[in-house]
Amino acid sequence: MKKMILSALMMAVASASVHAQDKKKTNDGGVYLRVGVGYSMPQAGAYISGSEMSTPTSYTTDLKKGSYSSGFNAAIAGGYMFNRNIGVELAVGAVPAPKKYTREYDETSSPSNDYSQTSTTYAKMPIMIMPSLVLSSGNTGVELYTRVGLAIGVAGKLIEENEMTDRSATPNDVFKTTTEYTPKIGIGLQGALGIKYHASDMLGIYVELNGLSMTSDMKSSEVTLVEDNGVNTIGLYDINDLQTEYSNNYTETYSSVTASTPAKLNPMSVPFSNLGIGVGVTLKF
Repeated sequence: MKKMILSALMMAVASASVHAQDKKKTNDGGVYLRVGVGYSMPQAGAYISGSEMSTPTSYTTDLKKGSYSSGFNAAIAGGYMFNRNIGVELAVGAVPAPKKYTREYDETSSPSNDYSQTSTTYAKMPIMIMPSLVLSSGNTGVELYTRVGLAIGVAGKLIEENEMTDRSATPNDVFKTTTEYTPKIGIGLQGALGIKYHASDMLGIYVELNGLSMTSDMKSSEVTLVEDNGVNTIGLYDINDLQTEYSNNYTETYSSVTASTPAKLNPMSVPFSNLGIGVGVTLKF
């Protein structure tokens, strides 16, 4: 009888120990850190790359859509699970290696109108703040989760590099410009659907599908390079030629336009939507 009681006690202790470890591995609550990397492809977007060709008898175009947040990205986030099924998270995401888009135009309509133009555009390190609601299945070994929330674009200039070659000149005239566009703070939506494996009580490994839907309006732009046949000629231009402010509500008179004031234009919007895959780790504290 004593042996039976002792065996039963040992089984109870072992069962309680296993139950405690199982409970510890679930998202019963607490603070966690998430670090991940991934790659995003353009979703929707605008026609920002491709080619166009104009001849005396025809016009041909082959344009493709793109988005300025596509490319390799990284994210770091801190979160808090209220229980094993619901929590909140605040992430900072960046695209350190965004995709560059090239658009080419070739004009051969006449001997006096014979030139080619290449335009390359890309975002310079877009950075976004992403608050999210987190929902999890709370399983011990492998759990499913989803995130949904806002995406707030706080940094990342748009760069446009143009090169035009005038073939009607002898020798050919090569004219280059670089323009930097400064965006307003953009607000969009973002989310993810993923699966996480609990490698230990503290460490989790995840893979997910994620997406972003956002369009950013440009606030201003400035031409930072003007080069004619290898000679920097930006000093020959006025502020009105080099700087532009974008607005959907302004009044401009002939007397208000001067060489020392930036030009004004209607709003310019660019796409930042994407769909991608991400992998990473979580550390639970």
